[in-house]
Amino acid sequence: MVLGGKMWEEKGKVIGMSVKSIGPEGVHMEETFATEVKGLGRAPSGRNIGTMDLIEVPGGFFSGTGQGYLVTQDGDSVVWKCYSMGKSEAGKYKSVNIIQFMTTSQKLSWMNGYIAVDEGMSDPKTMELSSTGYEWKWERIVPCLSARSIQSRLFAEENGPPPSVRCVDRGMVKASAIGLYVGLMSYIGLHQICAARMGSLCSQLLQLSCLSRND
Repeated sequence: MVLGGKMWEEKGKVIGMSVKSIGPEGVHMEETFATEVKGLGRAPSGRNIGTMDLIEVPGGFFSGTGQGYLVTQDGDSVVWKCYSMGKSEAGKYKSVNIIQFMTTSQKLSWMNGYIAVDEGMSDPKTMELSSTGYEWKWERIVPCLSARSIQSRLFAEENGPPPSVRCVDRGMVKASAIGLYVGLMSYIGLHQICAARMGSLCSQLLQLSCLSRND
């Protein structure tokens, strides 16, 4: 897993938590949090609110998904979704999150389709949490297919021309997805259930050949 520069630092608190169900698969929990984000470089600063949907299994391992909404200091808005996995360690929860963003802001259009890796830590006693986000360097630009070819291959069900497309080398995606998977496993420790969940994410990454963008 190749990480680029630091993109943000984040601190806040868990403001809501509930147990959705308990079963053979583990404890299904929902967690809502509010944080202040300090953007670094071109990444924006602002107020972030999100909800995580997690399943914790015996041994303290957990995995799940999340989504949220960032309002920047300039009044722009960015929505995000993530895949998360981690474990309980020394009474605190340590996690790694793979995050993708979407925004209608022209100034932040570079964030559309952008993927980042976030390292998080939360304390169930104080309900405080913090995280640091990094660029995930997984793509390289290659010559794009013609608009007609892209339309026939990827947008056959849509009317009109496709959006502008940034093509990604499939071999690079495959190598990066495998690197991401191995890196996460070594980072939190291998667990069968968590591995299966993140393996599903990496399988989706292997299918990528192009990412749409607005810029």
